[in-house]
Parts: sequence; C-alpha cells; structure tokens
Amino acid sequence: MSTVTKIVPFGSGGRIAETARRTLSIAAEGLNALEAQFCGTPVLAPDAPPFTETMVDGASGFLYTDPRLDGGRHFGEILDAILAGRPRPDPRVAAKNHLDKFTHAALVERARAMIKALSDLK
Repeated sequence: MSTVTKIVPFGSGGRIAETARRTLSIAAEGLNALEAQFCGTPVLAPDAPPFTETMVDGASGFLYTDPRLDGGRHFGEILDAILAGRPRPDPRVAAKNHLDKFTHAALVERARAMIKALSDLK
C-alpha cells in the first residue's frame, strides 16, 4: 500500500510503520484519480486498491471488475452505458464528503495525529 510500510520495518513490532500507514494512507498511485475528481472528472478505474480507497463507485466515477477475472465484460458494460447516455457524476458534488478526507486541511490533521502518535511511542 504505502512505501512507508516497506521503508520503516523497524520499531517495536513495526508500530512506527503501522502508525504512519494508518495516518497518512494516500498511496501515490491513487493521486491521479483524486486530482481528476477534484477537477470534476469522474474516474473509470479497476475495483482494487488504491482506487477503492480514493473513489466512491457511482459518485466519483465507476469501478470495474479486473478484466483478468471476467475478460473485460464489466468494463465493456460500463463503457456501453456511458456511450448510451448514462449520467456521469460530478465528483465535486456527488462525492464531496468523501473528497473532503483528501483536502490539505485533512492531510494536516492526519500528519499532526501521526506526529503525536510517534512522539508518544516509548
């Protein structure tokens, strides 16, 4: 998930790495989907991390089944529905509460919580 977990495998049972992972849980691979959503562009992405963490299916875009599992059937169904006029959500409206978790203010709060948790470790 996060490179922090891979880079910091020390401490009492990896508590530092686990605290960092839980507190700052945006994986770099999902940032492009967040950027698109903040610009009002719905995202079409596989139903797998990091997209399941950064998207709300149907509100900020559409998650499709891994094509290796269904030969691309679900992906094709979503594309067909979009081409047939399926409404495209505006993530800034439909997923506002979810996107609020990824604002600068929310990141600052998570960073503060992580710093406090790390300073409390003994």
